Amino acid sequence: MVVDGNGWTPADLESVGSCPVCAGTARDRLYEGVADRLHPEHPGSWSAWRCTACATGYVDPRPTVETVGRLYKRYYTHEAGSGDDPGLPPGIRGRALAAELNGRFGYQIAGALPLGRLLASARPGGRGMASQHVRDLRAPAPGSRLLDVGCSNGWFLRRMRSLGWAVEGFEPDPVAASLAAGAGLDVVTEAADLDAMPDGRFDAITMCHVIEHAHNPVALLATCWRLLRPGGSLWVSTPNLDAAGARRYGNNWAPLDPPRHLVLFTPASLRRALSAAGFASVQRSPVTLQAGGWIHASSAALRDGMDEHAPPPLSGPDRTAARRADLAALFRASGAEEIALIATTGTLQGR
Repeated sequence: MVVDGNGWTPADLESVGSCPVCAGTARDRLYEGVADRLHPEHPGSWSAWRCTACATGYVDPRPTVETVGRLYKRYYTHEAGSGDDPGLPPGIRGRALAAELNGRFGYQIAGALPLGRLLASARPGGRGMASQHVRDLRAPAPGSRLLDVGCSNGWFLRRMRSLGWAVEGFEPDPVAASLAAGAGLDVVTEAADLDAMPDGRFDAITMCHVIEHAHNPVALLATCWRLLRPGGSLWVSTPNLDAAGARRYGNNWAPLDPPRHLVLFTPASLRRALSAAGFASVQRSPVTLQAGGWIHASSAALRDGMDEHAPPPLSGPDRTAARRADLAALFRASGAEEIALIATTGTLQGR
């Protein structure tokens, strides 16, 4: 890691040395010399490794817990969202997804299309898109509590509040947290506040593209396990290091995002982390096919020296590769661009 007076110093960084999931020390180089593409004012480049025991990738050396906040001075979570809105319908697609949500998860979203479930199921990735919309959470019983870890500006909590959940959030980024609080959401910003919450407080917890930012992902998952009631569920999504896009684009694969993405998982290594944290069973959420398009487009933009956050549409061989990757993910979800898993805590006896 190269530093100078305007960037990272040795005191800002820490060595990892062992895998954050399995503690193995044998590893191979994952990437080397990749700059922070979001904050180019921070000089230097970053390296990451891949555990030979469980295939987890991790940045080493990396910013410490105390210094990592400077990486989020500009971030997509700093955009304000709109008010309570489940996001569906209008339009045939939205009305069909509403029918799937109502029929499969028990919600009562107005405007659902009669026989819309047939349309939602017929579209490749349609079941997955419905699952992602509510993160596989069934309509709540009265008083059911949801915690969104890394709740950003609160957009998902606003959606779920409108669908009947009692919601709370955890967001360490002060700008994003203030936006969520401004929408009337109960949000804590300190890890100590999360740790102080009572056992079994929540019926469900969600983490959407958060676990890859955690210094100690197994400890964070264990905290989630403690905060869930017996039989409660955790929904977690993260980029997939075994994805076709990772193989195609290499160091330009957008989800590398050094050094914000401290830990990168495969489906097997995320399952291993969930098991280590105490979760009793793990299921896969249906594939959406949504992640592939934007990840391939962003990665191609990086490769071509363009802005990954405003990529042009894919064309030629890149578009063909993305379509093939999406088709393959329908039959082999372990190769999809995104992992989405649902874990449960088990029964009271198991706790």
